[in-house]
Amino acid sequence: MALSGQKSLDIREEWPLKQTARCALSLVVPAYNEEKRIGVMLYESIDFLDNFKLTHPAFSYEIIVVDDGSKDQTVKVALDIARVRCASLRVISCRPNGGKGCAVRLGVLYSFGANILFADADAATDIRGLEGLLEDMEVRNDCGVAVGSRNKARGTAEISVLLIQRKKYRDVLGKLMVFGVTLLCGVPVTVWHM
Repeated sequence: MALSGQKSLDIREEWPLKQTARCALSLVVPAYNEEKRIGVMLYESIDFLDNFKLTHPAFSYEIIVVDDGSKDQTVKVALDIARVRCASLRVISCRPNGGKGCAVRLGVLYSFGANILFADADAATDIRGLEGLLEDMEVRNDCGVAVGSRNKARGTAEISVLLIQRKKYRDVLGKLMVFGVTLLCGVPVTVWHM
């Protein structure tokens, strides 16, 4: 595994999770063969987060792209965006492919944010929904985990289109996951509807 294409690390190495936060938000983006889509997602995320920072001066962020053994140019696209547009974008490259769960875990372990969000590289969920999520989490400061959901649209056409294309079994699995996390971890889980 290489960090930003430079340093070799052992995937079993544990990163100290009890470190002091260096920024308000870490956006973790697991990616596998996403060279055609990740650029758009990263630019949209950077634009949104930079604009959010203008109205919230104390806000800071980092973006961590975790490439999960892609065979295409995903790493190159992400590194080019880091060089040109976003100094707080880091790229972790996993070899061999460890799966999405491994990529998310690794991104979380190497994040420095007080809050950690993971979003898919295909931008299936609009990053602009993050503003409401952050506000809701600030009001409910007892929230250990917030789970974003596209179940209930708030009137936008884009989200409504996604709802039509979504399979019913995914809604059921999502609800089971929330119930399971609550039951197994004893952590109150808030499902935030975009």
